[in-house]
This record gives sequence, structure tokens and C-alpha cells, in this order.
Amino acid sequence: MLDSTRLRGCLVHIDELVTHLDAVRPTGKSRYMARCPAHDDKSPSLAISEGDDGRILIHCFAGCNAPDVLAAMGLTINDLFAEPLGHHFKPTRNQISRREAWLICKREFYLLGIALSDYRKGKTPSSDDEVRIDAAITHIARAVERTDA
Repeated sequence: MLDSTRLRGCLVHIDELVTHLDAVRPTGKSRYMARCPAHDDKSPSLAISEGDDGRILIHCFAGCNAPDVLAAMGLTINDLFAEPLGHHFKPTRNQISRREAWLICKREFYLLGIALSDYRKGKTPSSDDEVRIDAAITHIARAVERTDA
């Protein structure tokens, strides 16, 4: 078992990690198969590899999840990553163009116009129609909130 107090917050090197596993065999450059410590493994089912950015990737073909595999070694996901996982990802685009907002609003106002026309004729909306009317109002509000200025 790895000393998690010594490794906490540090990037564990793949060569150190595999020394604490059983029946390890290399399958390529910085790639290994080993017995999974999270279940009673008779033959190697745990793939360990190093990503292009130096992060350690693990996958148990028997179905164990990564946190359980690491817990069996006295580690957590945080012990494998020196930086947060999202560090290299660009922020997602939350804004929409005015044209996109206009198209959303146009579609939803059309639906609301039909509902209002039916209401004025004395028709009571069905429960499905009420759900769709509420959704239309929500879609309009979100489109306005997300419009880039």
C-alpha cells in the first residue's frame, strides 16, 4: 500500500504506482496490465497508462471504478493529479448570439400565441400543454439571460 500521507497532493509517478500492484506486465511505453486491488482478481484486468500530459489513467476491465481501485491502494483521484482535471480545458461557451436568442424567442412566442388564442376562445389547456407553456417561458428567460451583449 502506498503512503498516502506522503503522496497526498503530489503527482504519483506511474513507475512508483505499479510497484505496489501484483502480476504487473508492461504492454507498451508507460502502459501496464496488473491485478486489480479492488476485487479478487485471478488474472490482470487493470490497465494503467500514462496520458500525453503525464497523468495516470486507470481502467479495470472487470468493472471496478477508479476511486475504488485507488482506495484499495490507499489513494484518491486527487493523488494522481497535480492540477485540477479541468485545468487544460477551455471554458464552455455559455453565451448565445442575439440571432440565436431571437430564433428561440420567436419559436416560443409563436407557441404562446397559440395558447393565448385558445385561452381567449375558452379552451382550457391540457396538463401537457401547461408543461409546454411553462417550458416556453423558461426558454425565453434563459435565451435573454444568455444573450451576448
